Amino acid sequence: MSKRKNNKFNINWKDENQVKEYHRQYRLKKKMNRLIERQKETQLFYSRLHNLPLVDIAYIAGLFDGEGCISVSSGIWKRHGRANINIRTQHSLNVTIANQHTPTLNYIKNVTGLGNIYKDSPKRQNYKWCVSCSRAMEFLKVIKPYLKIKIPQAELAIKLQEMIGQRNIKLDNNPRLGKVVYLTEEELQERDKIRTEIMRLNHSYSLDKRIL
Repeated sequence: MSKRKNNKFNINWKDENQVKEYHRQYRLKKKMNRLIERQKETQLFYSRLHNLPLVDIAYIAGLFDGEGCISVSSGIWKRHGRANINIRTQHSLNVTIANQHTPTLNYIKNVTGLGNIYKDSPKRQNYKWCVSCSRAMEFLKVIKPYLKIKIPQAELAIKLQEMIGQRNIKLDNNPRLGKVVYLTEEELQERDKIRTEIMRLNHSYSLDKRIL
């Protein structure tokens, strides 16, 4: 058939460029609808976290000051199956609380609705509650007003994750779907600088604990 029935888009289906643009717009609209739904689900999910009783927030903040840790992992991301196999650096925010008393970690998980619990070492009865990325940032935002020791690390971690989140939003709104957009050298240096500073603060805190 030379023409499709009910061609309400006024597209010449024999024109390759028009067909490509039609499919691109369709994919973009479908993706944006998914993003809107995901954003609504995320807001509903975080509303519970941001409305926790103050006594719970203060208690968890105290646990985090004593047994918590903020870290930023860094690695490379590779697109397989492509002729041009480029790599890009990825940063991931991680927040953990270690404790031998698993009911305490279960309490944190149940109250916040975040994270998972893992055994820290097969040789020791030590466990960790872990949460990453944007959920880790939201957790830090909630407990930060009640922290006494790890405020600098928390502020840097929130700054880093907000940078990552803002860039991901730009990529989600980018009409060039399926394209890889690499970090600029300035972006990479800024992220690495924050990561290094968090490591330095963690190290100085560990030394202070040993002295005490």
